[in-house]
Amino acid sequence: MGKGYLDSADKLVNKPFSLAGKNAFAINDQQKLMQKLIFPEAFPTNERFNLTVEDYKLIYTYMSKYPTESDYPKYDPKEFWTTYAKMLYYGREKITPDPNIRIFNKYGDSYGYIIDNSYFVDFKNGIEYFLTAVVQSNEDGIFNDNKYEYDTVCFPFMKNLGKSIYEVELNRKKMRQTDLSRFKLDYSY
Repeated sequence: MGKGYLDSADKLVNKPFSLAGKNAFAINDQQKLMQKLIFPEAFPTNERFNLTVEDYKLIYTYMSKYPTESDYPKYDPKEFWTTYAKMLYYGREKITPDPNIRIFNKYGDSYGYIIDNSYFVDFKNGIEYFLTAVVQSNEDGIFNDNKYEYDTVCFPFMKNLGKSIYEVELNRKKMRQTDLSRFKLDYSY
């Protein structure tokens, strides 16, 4: 992809950059993993993970914790603010999150790409949905140069997409209400 890349010696190579061997976890596999973690009962027994109720609780807790709620590891709040890893909905805003909303997610960034694979819960309004998105920015077409438009393209896109989907879900008539009680967790440890 692109028109060139910087090699390990920071020399420009004028040919497309290959991610072969760098991205071994396809987005559809990531989505399926998230679905199996969040709703294991929706899958045949032989496709479920061999996890206990306590295992799931631990996974849910750490997937939905904000960096400022973590004691282990302990994060510097100047570098990892509350909404740091919640791209879909908050982007890179340094704000106090809505206390009724929890986002269970795994996000990543590399080579100008941002991915966020999430399960979104709004306890107050009874909203829940899965949302996964990938966006890429690289105006100059050179990879591995650390010149990507994360701040002007990726983060705003993710925030606006997340908020747009949330608005749709907020206004969508639900056929039935999901019991979200298992996702109300204790973040004090």
